[in-house]
Amino acid sequence: MRSQMRVLLASAVSAILVSAMASADKSPTVADVLKRSVEVRTGEKVAADPERARKNYEAFLALSSADDGLRADAMRRLGDLKLEAGEEERIGRDLASGAPLATRDAISLYSRLLESVPDYPRADAVLYQLARAYESAGDVDASSRTLESLVKRFPRSNLAAEAQFRRGELFFSAHRWSDAEVAYQALLTNSPQSEFVEQATYKLGWSRFKSGDNDSALDAFVKLLDRQLIGRDGGEIDLDTFSRPRRELIEDTLRVCAVIFSGDEGATGVEKFLGRVGRKPYSDLLYATLGDLYAAKERWTDAATAYSAFARQEPLHERAPLLQSVAIDVYRRGGFAQLVLSAKQNYVEQYGLTSAFWKQRRPQDMPLVVRELKQNLQDLAAYYHEQAQVSKAPNDYQEAARWYRAFLEQFPKDPAAAESAYLLSDALFESHRYGDAASEYLKVAYDYPSSARSATAAYAAVVAFEKEEATASGDDRSKLHQQSIEASLRFGKAYPEHPESGVVLVRAARQYLSDHAYLQAIDVAGIALEHPANLTRELQRDAWTVTANAQFETAHFAEAEKAGLEVLQLVPQGDAQRAAMEERVAAAIYRQGEIQRDAHSWVEAAGTFLRVRQLVPRTNVVEVAEYDAAAAYLAAEHWSEAIEVLERYRRDYPKSARQPEVTRRLAGAYLATQKPTTAAQEFERIAQQPGTDLATQREALAQAAELYEKAGDIPRATGVIEAYLRRFPDPFDVSIELRQKLVGFTAGSRDGARRTALLEELVRAESAGGSSRSDRSRYLAAKASLELAAVQRDAFASIKLTLPLKRSLEAKRTALQKALHEYESADQYAVAEVSTSATYEMAELYRRLGADLLKSDRPKTLSGEALEQYDLLLEEQAFPFEEKAIALHELNAARTSAGIYDDSVRQSFEALSHLKPARYGKVEASEELTIDLLAGANGSAPLDASVRFQEAVASAAADSAHAEREF
Repeated sequence: MRSQMRVLLASAVSAILVSAMASADKSPTVADVLKRSVEVRTGEKVAADPERARKNYEAFLALSSADDGLRADAMRRLGDLKLEAGEEERIGRDLASGAPLATRDAISLYSRLLESVPDYPRADAVLYQLARAYESAGDVDASSRTLESLVKRFPRSNLAAEAQFRRGELFFSAHRWSDAEVAYQALLTNSPQSEFVEQATYKLGWSRFKSGDNDSALDAFVKLLDRQLIGRDGGEIDLDTFSRPRRELIEDTLRVCAVIFSGDEGATGVEKFLGRVGRKPYSDLLYATLGDLYAAKERWTDAATAYSAFARQEPLHERAPLLQSVAIDVYRRGGFAQLVLSAKQNYVEQYGLTSAFWKQRRPQDMPLVVRELKQNLQDLAAYYHEQAQVSKAPNDYQEAARWYRAFLEQFPKDPAAAESAYLLSDALFESHRYGDAASEYLKVAYDYPSSARSATAAYAAVVAFEKEEATASGDDRSKLHQQSIEASLRFGKAYPEHPESGVVLVRAARQYLSDHAYLQAIDVAGIALEHPANLTRELQRDAWTVTANAQFETAHFAEAEKAGLEVLQLVPQGDAQRAAMEERVAAAIYRQGEIQRDAHSWVEAAGTFLRVRQLVPRTNVVEVAEYDAAAAYLAAEHWSEAIEVLERYRRDYPKSARQPEVTRRLAGAYLATQKPTTAAQEFERIAQQPGTDLATQREALAQAAELYEKAGDIPRATGVIEAYLRRFPDPFDVSIELRQKLVGFTAGSRDGARRTALLEELVRAESAGGSSRSDRSRYLAAKASLELAAVQRDAFASIKLTLPLKRSLEAKRTALQKALHEYESADQYAVAEVSTSATYEMAELYRRLGADLLKSDRPKTLSGEALEQYDLLLEEQAFPFEEKAIALHELNAARTSAGIYDDSVRQSFEALSHLKPARYGKVEASEELTIDLLAGANGSAPLDASVRFQEAVASAAADSAHAEREF
């Protein structure tokens, strides 16, 4: 802001000077210019233009006629502008590259001004700015000398204190600690009220610290702390009232003091220093900061020593117990258990409510100290109590009792007093001081406000009296017995819901059960269970056990189950009683299921049986209950539920004798739910079960195959049928039908070889059937033979007649003979539709042979007349085959006389219409007309179809052989 105002002022003066120069033709003087009035326009903002101002000042200084006073002011102001410009230019610039030109110009202007005008009124300001310029140029020495000159020449200047401080800062930054110390000290000596006093004192201490003069450094730091922390009344000023910068200054001062002390003698060094300079209201801060420094470095014992040192030096100081608490915590953090214990004991002894610390104080005014005192007392008592429980040493118990009593004496009405009194009683009891323990237990039970320990203490008093009584004799024993009775009665009246009050009731219930007085046992156990708080876990278990057994014996099975489950909630795993009670519960549930089953309440019975597994899965009853549940679901036709239970039974009891029946029931259930595949799998299981009779196995396999087929699972159906045929070739009629089914499965299959093998197997099996053969078996075999013949037929048709004709014709003939043989075999079964088909196919074989001859390849060497002769020869050779085809088709057509007219007969008529169109092509092939035509011109009856067929086959074979030879 100050530099901006300087720029604005310079701009205004420059404007006046430029205006004067512009009127040079009137030759005015500078004085004339100064006498002119200047219009000042208020309210208008003047934009700062440092560059223009510098030029105006430079122009003004160029005037030789300028007034000396104005000239000096112009030089100073131009120097200020140059310095500002240089500092802006210096931002981000390395000093090694040299000072900016503007800065050097400023130094030159200031120096000339001081030389030319030694008595310049503002020389102190010029010196200050010149020092700034030297500092900006990086010349620390020159800057310091200039500031020193300012201080010497103008000791009363308002810039003197700042000049000294700047000198100190320059030396401090240059690590010239001694020079910095001199500068800071000069400021403090000559300007004790300056605004720089606190900072100078702080930096004076640091300069001395850096120089290694720790004592002098501490003196400086303490002066600063005195100024900041000691009020006018001599008391300490609370740090929390400071501003953040001021607080940070004090905290940093305390830290550097701690560093000095830590490098010297630690807490001892603090004490020696305070002995030299006197106690300070803030002495605790010196110890606390030193302790914090040690704690940060995890020097736990040094830290604790520092905290505790203040408490030792000023034990009645209000912060002494707080620092002692911090010391305890430091020992704890460092893992020094014994030091923690010792420190807690010291704390209790030094700050107990009867100590001198509280003579001028009230506990309610220092809650933190009281809280720590309580905690330490409780910790000490707990520690020695734990030690005693391990060591069993009487001294340890006595020490624990001492600290419990100390707590009760100092805090008798504290909410924790009853607990401490109870623990005191326990310590006495555990150390076998039963009489003393009983007295203390009675206090806890009846003198202190009611608490969670009251009833327990009341019962413990009874036990303590009993134990003390057991070791006493004579009058003492009688007295203790009376006290025990009184304590017991008092306990029973005051705490009726205490667990021990139910002991008598449970004991009585057990006796009733033993005497078979079941109803009384149930009643007494029920009374005890009405107050579960009166019963321990074991007593509750006993009461419920009595109830469960008595209810079962009186056939109240639902109540027995409920009571048994209560027992199981109370009996841990592995307990010998648990297994017996689980069996009892299982039996109670099963008996309920039996009752429901006898009433034909199937679904309810099943659900009850299943509860056995749900509630007591490890009992012997589970297996039979699961099986009976499935049976009940089957009776109710709840198939899905039955299947689920049966499948689980199969999985869980693989060695059960019921497994065959499970499989049969599953098969039936799957059939009922329209799951043929799954049902088939069950039937397969039946067939594989050891011990199953053969008839059942055979029936199961047949059923499985049928179900797989129904489900469309042909591969599985095939496998089952094949297994059936291997194991059960008889009865014959069933095996033939199954073989036919296997053949049927291959319909449309690309695996022709398998189908052929199955057909051949069927024919062989039927042929071996002996007396078991039937019309049905022959029919199936005939159809199979016919299909096998078709395979040979297709092989014949696939052979082409190529050159050399003799070789290909030989292959063709061989294939023809095989096909004719297969068709003859099919015809031998005397099945009409098979015979007609065989006849038709044989006729077509001959016709095809003749046609193939005519289409056969011609020798390439033949042409013209030779080729014609070759064609005529082929026609002659083909003609007998065509005649044989006609004869066989006529034979097939003749079967209409026996009432046979099927597709094969019809096809023979169609073939004849092409082979002998003159006779068959123009006549409607009605059955009667066909018979007449085949009867012959003399009107004789047609030959027997079978005889005619055999004759035709024989004749055709002979003619075929003759034709081959002629060819």
